[in-house]
Amino acid sequence: MSAAKYVIILFWAYCAYCFSVDSNDPWITMGRLLFWATAIAHVAEFAMFASVFREAGGSLASHFTKTIAFGLFHVREVRAQLESPKP
Repeated sequence: MSAAKYVIILFWAYCAYCFSVDSNDPWITMGRLLFWATAIAHVAEFAMFASVFREAGGSLASHFTKTIAFGLFHVREVRAQLESPKP
């Protein structure tokens, strides 16, 4: 897994943590907002790139969860696999 994906996992962990804290601190509020904004953006990305995922094969559910977690990083990996020469 790339370093960027580890950073994204930390981002999601922070945003999820913000829901467990009862505070009106601006950093906590921002974490909650970023959680929802990122989730909505990633759902839109999945819809936009569904044809790429169908072409790549495999489970759409698996592609969905990876897109929700990693967004365009997952799309980039799938496109790279499609463009690589097959043995």
